[in-house]
Amino acid sequence: TLILVHHRVYIQYLYNRLKEQFPNRHVMCVYGDINEKKRTEIRLAMKEYNDRNYNLKQIKEKTYIAKCSDIRIVEYFLESIGKTNIQVERFDLSYIQKFHNYLIHDRNRQLTSALNMHTSLKAFFNECIKNDIITTNPYSKFKAPQIRTTKKFALTEKQVKDLENLDRDEMANIDRILPTILDMFLFSCYCGLRYSDLSKLTKNDFVETDKGLVLDIVTTKGNGVHLKLPIYALFDGKAEVIAKKYMNGNKRLFDVNYCVATNKLKILATMANMNLNLTFHIARHTCATIIAEKTGNPYLIKQVLGHTKITTSMAYIHNSFTSLEKELKEILW
Repeated sequence: TLILVHHRVYIQYLYNRLKEQFPNRHVMCVYGDINEKKRTEIRLAMKEYNDRNYNLKQIKEKTYIAKCSDIRIVEYFLESIGKTNIQVERFDLSYIQKFHNYLIHDRNRQLTSALNMHTSLKAFFNECIKNDIITTNPYSKFKAPQIRTTKKFALTEKQVKDLENLDRDEMANIDRILPTILDMFLFSCYCGLRYSDLSKLTKNDFVETDKGLVLDIVTTKGNGVHLKLPIYALFDGKAEVIAKKYMNGNKRLFDVNYCVATNKLKILATMANMNLNLTFHIARHTCATIIAEKTGNPYLIKQVLGHTKITTSMAYIHNSFTSLEKELKEILW
């Protein structure tokens, strides 16, 4: 007689009782965990993997929240194909391809966003291999589509001056917050800060020196980069003038909602006769591009913008026609 036992503590007890009742039979009790199958369901396994990494402090809270969102997307995908769940070992290449189509077509994800999701899933499957749940990663056969590199758009120096020369009284009559939005955008043009860093600036992020203000922050993106910028030396100290204008106590310099700020940039573009969709990232590109055209020094761009890789900074040098023209003129043909 073979009996499957679902609780380890009952094995010996059941074995003794059965031997007493059936002394003439051969009895074998085998332990089998009824939850083992559930733990290999992809949704539950992903949750367990995510929770463990967070509890062990291997990932930050914002990463944990992002992973929770990834798990929900996997759940929605399974529902879209009529599955309540699926075992990890059955999630093969065909499911990955279906999942990719779901992200692009059903959820309207950009290719970059979809590939980030695939990267997250691939890491999860690698963890499953370490835990002997599967032997090979289904992503080993998945060929990710290539992302087309697009030219970084930036304003010219003339366009920046057009924004600087806008009538602030006229702006205030249209919307009293417009002058603040303009200062935010120009400050980003002068320092190259992302909106995520720009919106969190306070008086404590600046150090007063004999020469002027020095911006001293750790960027919010990625693992954080320590930026120490002498803003008195950037763009003739224009960023310093703006910073001092908004230094009121310990409040944020620019406490404006991102969606509000982005929408108001459209008004500023119209007032400056620019047929452009202005964004704060364009301001960041503008800073890097102007430095590239004036110096041709990628290492300076790397320091100002806080790039982690020099190749990112080099892209601005390659895209700078002025820098190319300057270099060619200096050649003794």
